[in-house]
Amino acid sequence: MAAIEDVLSEVSSEELPAPVPSEVPRTSKAAVMVRRVDVSVITGARSQTRCLAQAGPITVGYREDGVSRRWYAGYTRRGFVRQILVGNQKVQVGERIAFGRGFGSFPTSSLRPVSVGFRSTPSLSRWFGGPAVSVVMAAGRLTAHTVMTLVPERPWQNGPSWALASLVGTGGGFTMGVTVASDVQRDAPDPFATRPTLRSALVSLHGDWRDSDARVSFECVRFGDGRLFGAVRAIRRSPARWSLLLFRVPVFSSGSLPGWTGRPTMNERIGCLLEARRRVGWFTGNGSFETVVLRRAFSDRLTHRFHAACILRTRTHVWQLTARVRRDHETTWPAGVLPGDARVTNEWTARLRSVLRIRNGLWSHLMLVEYFPGRFRRTDGVLLTLASTAMSGRVELSWRMSAYDIPAGRVGFISRPGIGTFEFFSSVYGRGSDVSVRARLAVSKAIRLEIYVGAPWQKHARAYAGLRIRL
Repeated sequence: MAAIEDVLSEVSSEELPAPVPSEVPRTSKAAVMVRRVDVSVITGARSQTRCLAQAGPITVGYREDGVSRRWYAGYTRRGFVRQILVGNQKVQVGERIAFGRGFGSFPTSSLRPVSVGFRSTPSLSRWFGGPAVSVVMAAGRLTAHTVMTLVPERPWQNGPSWALASLVGTGGGFTMGVTVASDVQRDAPDPFATRPTLRSALVSLHGDWRDSDARVSFECVRFGDGRLFGAVRAIRRSPARWSLLLFRVPVFSSGSLPGWTGRPTMNERIGCLLEARRRVGWFTGNGSFETVVLRRAFSDRLTHRFHAACILRTRTHVWQLTARVRRDHETTWPAGVLPGDARVTNEWTARLRSVLRIRNGLWSHLMLVEYFPGRFRRTDGVLLTLASTAMSGRVELSWRMSAYDIPAGRVGFISRPGIGTFEFFSSVYGRGSDVSVRARLAVSKAIRLEIYVGAPWQKHARAYAGLRIRL
């Protein structure tokens, strides 16, 4: 998951939908007529149409990629009614224990603060968001949010819709809020029932305190079945940036949308994460240690993760060396009625990663080497990547080549230049290669053309052509 985060961080922010701000300053009549339009059309192996438009306090977005359609319309202004948002959106509550979680286990990092209190923002993503209607009202230091989610249109993602209400107050560096959520059941237990049933899903108490050098935040969630979960995060910014996160959180079904939670399973994670980062001149060092216990019905898995990285920056070079080690200790009990001996397994994995970036005039180059040490008589593995980007005037050319030989049971991640929201990364295993090229031409300040060609290992080559217009 850390590797996926590294890849996603390389995606340009211009490929993401512009969020509707929670507050917009008061504007004049002339300013209301100012419009922003951003349209992109991509065709080829897959197709995508994406449009963002803004006129004064009104913002709309639309995206269609042949598999799904996502849209939203928002009205934001200063006053009692701050925001009205209809369509696809992402909901985040407190420490994201229930709403707004990402892929994989909780959490991925504690150095990055989460959103304070309650937030609902537009999203054109297929994964991080869902259809809903939300209203934000504010009076003084109090802010009230109401959200009604809808069932996603895909049949295998059907589930309960959610009704959320939140009240958040701020003052003196403090933020405190309470969020109540109820789910509307369409599969009522009574077969003769004609109306959906409404039941309490969760109650979340969340808070935040901050000053110039420190920040403390927490969230406590009680679900409708009586289970209690929580997380506490402390961050200090100077002289070194460090953080400590303690958590007990539920585990959700892998089939539910990451940003649009369903009911949690009976499994839970308990653990802590300690991170530190310090920069001195050209050198930056950071490290983390995480201990997590995954509790399931007939097994417990204890995981230790250690991560260390050092970064050396000069005017033209950036060299980063990263080491990750993971150890799993799992105890499994027999699921039958008769008692039996528990089965204990121990496993460890490690990987070393070296990334060198060089900037030389119009060119920037990247060389990546990732090494997978062998374990339990398994062979070693390696992933090599070479990439370059050239920018001259209105032309930008990027290419990336990767070759890998990864042992059985291990997974690596390949990043690419990408186009639109396609082809930015993929997981790889076994032995293979990956080649991709992207060219961009800025015809004018408002018009840009793009071409992408990729040849993954043992897959069909794919090509895309795109047109983007920004007014």
